[in-house]
Amino acid sequence: MKRKAALITLIPLLAIGLTASFTFVTHYEEAKAYSPSDPFYTGESKIKVGESYIYQNIALGYVGALEVVWNTHLGAGTTVAIIDSGIDINHPDLQGKILANSAYITRNPSNPMKAVVHAGLEYLTHDFDKDKYVSHGTNTAGVIAAKMNNEGIVGIAPEANILAIKVDMYNVSVHEAIKYATDNGADVINISLGTYAEPYVNGYTGEVHNVKNKDYFENADKEFQPSINYAYEHNVIIVASAGNEKTSVKCYPAANKHVIGVGAFKPYSNKEAAVFSNYNDSSSLPTDDVSVDVCAPGYVVTTDFQGPRDAGVSTYCQTQGTSFSAPIVSAAALLWKEKYPLGTPNQFKSDLIKSCIDVGKSGWDPIYGFGALNIQYLLNGSRPVNRGCFGSLQTTSILLSTISLVGIGLIIIKKRNKKEEL
Repeated sequence: MKRKAALITLIPLLAIGLTASFTFVTHYEEAKAYSPSDPFYTGESKIKVGESYIYQNIALGYVGALEVVWNTHLGAGTTVAIIDSGIDINHPDLQGKILANSAYITRNPSNPMKAVVHAGLEYLTHDFDKDKYVSHGTNTAGVIAAKMNNEGIVGIAPEANILAIKVDMYNVSVHEAIKYATDNGADVINISLGTYAEPYVNGYTGEVHNVKNKDYFENADKEFQPSINYAYEHNVIIVASAGNEKTSVKCYPAANKHVIGVGAFKPYSNKEAAVFSNYNDSSSLPTDDVSVDVCAPGYVVTTDFQGPRDAGVSTYCQTQGTSFSAPIVSAAALLWKEKYPLGTPNQFKSDLIKSCIDVGKSGWDPIYGFGALNIQYLLNGSRPVNRGCFGSLQTTSILLSTISLVGIGLIIIKKRNKKEEL
C-alpha cells in the first residue's frame, strides 16, 4: 500500500508526488550479525507499489551495514523528541516506547505570540476534523524507532525512547516544542517540518510562493534560532528536513545554525538526489548554514495511521520525502549518542562529515552537502574512500509513476502576528 506523504513546511501543504520502486538484492562486504525477523523488514510481507512489491530492507540497504551496527548499538538509553503531527501511541511497533511526558503544544488563543503546553499521552489523540497530517508523525516515528519485535518494520534505533511532541504547525509552537524537548530529556530532536523566509518557486510544480499568497514568512530564520541555541547549549542534536520544493531557497529550521539539514535520495540510491529534494545555492560553502548538510534515502516503508474512514486502524505504508530522510539521520544520531553519551552536537557533526560517502562533485557539493549518510562508518569512526553505493546491487525491476499534485509535501509552518484576528 502506498501512502501519500508529506514533509512538513510551516501552511499550505506544498505537494509533489512521485511513486517508484526498485527490487534488488544488496550484498554487504561484512557478514550480517544481527538479523531481525520482522516481516516487512525481511520481505515476508511486502507493499505493492504499481505492479511491483517493495519491503523495508530495500531502503535500509543504502545506509551501510546496519545489521553489523545493530550487533553493538540499538539506541538503548537514548531519547528522540519527534516534533510533528502526533503519533499513534497504540501502534504495535511503537506501543510502550512513547514517554508519558509527551505533549501537544499549541498557540495560545488569548495571546498568539505565546504557546501552551498540554502534557500527557492523552493529548496525542488525533482530531480527524482538524488534523490534516494525521499519519505524518506516525510515519516519522517508525523510521526512527519502530521496535524489533518480529512484527511489522524495524526502526534504525529500535530501542530508543520517543518523546512525542505534537504541534499545531505554528512557528511559536515549534519554537516552544524545541525548548520543551530540551528540558524533558531529548538526546536528539527530529523536525520534519519547515518554512521559508523569502519568496520561492517550487522547482517541480512551478508554483509561485510570494507576498501576495502569504505563504512564506519573513524572519522565519530568526524565529527558531533562540530555541535552537538553547538546545545546542544543552548538548541536544537537532536534525531537520531540507524541504521538497526543489529549490535552493533556504528552508528553516534545516538551514538554521546548529541544525543538521537532510536532503533525500531517489529510490533506492545513495548516489542521486530525489527529484523533489531541495538543494543548496551553487555559491554555498561547507561553512555556511544551509538546507542540505547530508543526504539519506527519501523513500521508506514505515508505520502508518489511517484517516477518518479507518480511524484507529494501525498499518504500514510506503511513503517518500525529506520528511523521512531526516529521521534516518536522527536515528543514526541516537546510535551515536548510545556510543558517546556525552558527545556534543559539534562532535556528532564532525563524525558525520568524516563518515559520509562522497557523491556528486568531489568534496562539498551544493546538492548533496557532505555526501551520503553511512551509519556503519559513522559508528566505526571510519572515513570511506569509495564513492556511491556500499556493496553491490542487482536491480530487477523499476516502476516510476507520473507527477501528482498530492503526495510529498513539506508541511508548512503557520505564523501569526499580533495584529491577526483569531
